[in-house]
Amino acid sequence: NAVELAAGDRSLLALRGRGTVSRPFTRIAELQKQADDQYATELKALEAERDEVEEQLRLVQQGDPEMGMDNQLVLSPEQEARVESFRAELVQTNQRLRAVRFNLNEDGERLEATVKLVNTAGGPVLVTMAAIVLFIMRRSRFAASRRLAQQRPG
Repeated sequence: NAVELAAGDRSLLALRGRGTVSRPFTRIAELQKQADDQYATELKALEAERDEVEEQLRLVQQGDPEMGMDNQLVLSPEQEARVESFRAELVQTNQRLRAVRFNLNEDGERLEATVKLVNTAGGPVLVTMAAIVLFIMRRSRFAASRRLAQQRPG
Protein backbone atom coordinates (compact mmCIF):
# COMPACT_ATOMS: atom_id res chain seq x y z
CA ASN A 1 0.00 0.00 0.00
CA ALA A 2 2.74 2.44 0.92
CA VAL A 3 4.70 1.72 -2.27
CA GLU A 4 1.60 2.19 -4.40
CA LEU A 5 0.77 5.41 -2.60
CA ALA A 6 4.33 6.71 -2.97
CA ALA A 7 4.35 5.82 -6.66
CA GLY A 8 1.24 7.92 -7.16
CA ASP A 9 -0.91 5.09 -8.53
CA ARG A 10 -4.10 4.97 -6.52
CA SER A 11 -6.00 2.56 -8.79
CA LEU A 12 -4.67 -0.60 -7.12
CA LEU A 13 -5.20 0.92 -3.70
CA ALA A 14 -8.81 1.69 -4.63
CA LEU A 15 -9.37 -1.88 -5.81
CA ARG A 16 -8.05 -3.36 -2.59
CA GLY A 17 -10.20 -1.07 -0.46
CA ARG A 18 -13.48 -2.16 -2.03
CA GLY A 19 -14.15 -4.99 0.39
CA THR A 20 -15.62 -8.37 -0.39
CA VAL A 21 -17.80 -8.97 -3.39
CA SER A 22 -20.62 -11.46 -3.12
CA ARG A 23 -20.80 -13.83 -6.07
CA PRO A 24 -23.58 -16.27 -5.30
CA PHE A 25 -24.08 -19.47 -7.23
CA THR A 26 -26.90 -18.40 -9.55
CA ARG A 27 -27.79 -21.97 -10.51
CA ILE A 28 -28.02 -22.95 -6.85
CA ALA A 29 -30.20 -19.92 -6.18
CA GLU A 30 -32.54 -20.98 -9.01
CA LEU A 31 -32.72 -24.56 -7.71
CA GLN A 32 -33.30 -23.28 -4.17
CA LYS A 33 -36.16 -21.12 -5.44
CA GLN A 34 -37.70 -24.13 -7.19
CA ALA A 35 -37.44 -26.16 -3.99
CA ASP A 36 -38.92 -23.26 -2.02
CA ASP A 37 -41.84 -23.08 -4.44
CA GLN A 38 -42.35 -26.85 -4.22
CA TYR A 39 -42.37 -26.84 -0.43
CA ALA A 40 -44.26 -23.54 -0.14
CA THR A 41 -47.62 -25.08 -1.04
CA GLU A 42 -47.07 -27.92 1.42
CA LEU A 43 -46.01 -25.46 4.11
CA LYS A 44 -49.05 -23.26 3.51
CA ALA A 45 -51.39 -26.25 3.68
CA LEU A 46 -49.81 -27.48 6.91
CA GLU A 47 -49.86 -24.00 8.46
CA ALA A 48 -53.53 -23.58 7.49
CA GLU A 49 -54.30 -26.98 9.03
CA ARG A 50 -52.43 -25.99 12.19
CA ASP A 51 -54.31 -22.68 12.41
CA GLU A 52 -57.63 -24.49 12.00
CA VAL A 53 -56.79 -26.99 14.74
CA GLU A 54 -55.64 -24.18 17.05
CA GLU A 55 -58.90 -22.32 16.43
CA GLN A 56 -60.97 -25.44 17.18
CA LEU A 57 -58.94 -26.04 20.31
CA ARG A 58 -59.45 -22.45 21.42
CA LEU A 59 -63.20 -22.71 20.83
CA VAL A 60 -63.47 -25.89 22.87
CA GLN A 61 -61.36 -24.49 25.71
CA GLN A 62 -63.16 -21.14 25.85
CA GLY A 63 -66.59 -22.57 25.31
CA ASP A 64 -68.35 -22.21 21.98
CA PRO A 65 -72.00 -21.11 22.34
CA GLU A 66 -72.84 -22.79 19.01
CA MET A 67 -71.64 -26.12 20.41
CA GLY A 68 -73.53 -25.75 23.68
CA MET A 69 -70.45 -24.75 25.69
CA ASP A 70 -70.97 -21.41 27.43
CA ASN A 71 -67.67 -20.60 29.21
CA GLN A 72 -67.74 -23.67 31.41
CA LEU A 73 -64.97 -23.86 33.96
CA VAL A 74 -65.04 -27.64 34.01
CA LEU A 75 -64.95 -29.51 30.74
CA SER A 76 -67.05 -32.59 30.24
CA PRO A 77 -65.25 -35.86 29.47
CA GLU A 78 -66.32 -35.48 25.83
CA GLN A 79 -64.87 -31.97 25.68
CA GLU A 80 -61.66 -33.12 27.32
CA ALA A 81 -61.36 -35.90 24.76
CA ARG A 82 -61.82 -33.37 21.96
CA VAL A 83 -59.18 -31.09 23.49
CA GLU A 84 -56.73 -33.98 23.70
CA SER A 85 -57.43 -35.05 20.13
CA PHE A 86 -56.92 -31.46 18.93
CA ARG A 87 -53.66 -31.24 20.87
CA ALA A 88 -52.45 -34.52 19.40
CA GLU A 89 -53.38 -33.33 15.91
CA LEU A 90 -51.58 -30.06 16.58
CA VAL A 91 -48.43 -31.91 17.66
CA GLN A 92 -48.53 -34.06 14.51
CA THR A 93 -49.03 -31.01 12.28
CA ASN A 94 -46.13 -29.19 13.93
CA GLN A 95 -43.91 -32.26 13.47
CA ARG A 96 -44.79 -32.43 9.77
CA LEU A 97 -44.08 -28.70 9.44
CA ARG A 98 -40.66 -29.15 11.03
CA ALA A 99 -39.94 -32.10 8.74
CA VAL A 100 -40.83 -30.11 5.62
CA ARG A 101 -38.68 -27.17 6.73
CA PHE A 102 -35.82 -29.53 7.58
CA ASN A 103 -36.06 -31.21 4.16
CA LEU A 104 -36.07 -27.82 2.46
CA ASN A 105 -32.93 -26.73 4.29
CA GLU A 106 -31.28 -30.13 3.85
CA ASP A 107 -31.82 -30.13 0.08
CA GLY A 108 -30.32 -26.66 -0.28
CA GLU A 109 -27.33 -27.41 1.93
CA ARG A 110 -26.65 -30.73 0.17
CA LEU A 111 -26.74 -29.06 -3.25
CA GLU A 112 -24.45 -26.25 -2.14
CA ALA A 113 -21.98 -28.68 -0.56
CA THR A 114 -21.93 -30.81 -3.71
CA VAL A 115 -21.27 -27.80 -5.94
CA LYS A 116 -18.50 -26.57 -3.66
CA LEU A 117 -16.92 -30.03 -3.61
CA VAL A 118 -17.05 -30.32 -7.40
CA ASN A 119 -15.64 -26.80 -7.80
CA THR A 120 -12.86 -27.46 -5.31
CA ALA A 121 -11.89 -31.00 -6.28
CA GLY A 122 -12.90 -30.95 -9.94
CA GLY A 123 -9.82 -29.13 -11.23
CA PRO A 124 -7.23 -31.29 -9.47
CA VAL A 125 -9.05 -34.47 -10.45
CA LEU A 126 -9.15 -33.44 -14.12
CA VAL A 127 -5.46 -32.49 -14.09
CA THR A 128 -4.57 -35.83 -12.46
CA MET A 129 -6.63 -37.76 -15.00
CA ALA A 130 -5.02 -35.85 -17.88
CA ALA A 131 -1.57 -36.59 -16.46
CA ILE A 132 -2.37 -40.31 -16.19
CA VAL A 133 -3.69 -40.43 -19.76
CA LEU A 134 -0.62 -38.54 -21.02
CA PHE A 135 1.68 -40.90 -19.10
CA ILE A 136 -0.02 -43.97 -20.57
CA MET A 137 0.10 -42.54 -24.08
CA ARG A 138 3.79 -41.68 -23.83
CA ARG A 139 4.60 -45.03 -22.29
CA SER A 140 2.85 -46.92 -25.08
CA ARG A 141 4.62 -44.79 -27.72
CA PHE A 142 7.96 -45.40 -26.05
CA ALA A 143 7.28 -49.14 -25.87
CA ALA A 144 6.24 -49.20 -29.53
CA SER A 145 9.38 -47.32 -30.62
CA ARG A 146 11.55 -49.75 -28.61
CA ARG A 147 9.89 -52.70 -30.31
CA LEU A 148 10.51 -51.15 -33.70
CA ALA A 149 14.13 -50.47 -32.82
CA GLN A 150 14.61 -54.07 -31.68
CA GLN A 151 13.02 -55.44 -34.84
CA ARG A 152 15.25 -53.46 -37.18
CA PRO A 153 18.48 -55.09 -38.07
CA GLY A 154 21.12 -53.05 -36.59
